[in-house]
Amino acid sequence: MLTRLREAIDEVQILPVGDELKEALALRSRLDAKISAAAADFAAAALYDMDYATSMTAWLRFEARMTSRDTHRPPVASARRALPPRR
Repeated sequence: MLTRLREAIDEVQILPVGDELKEALALRSRLDAKISAAAADFAAAALYDMDYATSMTAWLRFEARMTSRDTHRPPVASARRALPPRR
């Protein structure tokens, strides 16, 4: 499934036209929502443990090569909010 998405992204051309930009931004929002839901499920199940990460933030920094600042931005922040409280 992600192979098709990767190929579609590689092939797409977005013209510098208002309607195309609006549609592209709306599509990005839909993708961000799906990523957020998957990240929330991943975090809630503590699947980051399988990669020996100590937290979702640590996993994102190492595996997704995100900065600390980026791990606090949506959709990542909503994934972290889905985590149960740490004991």
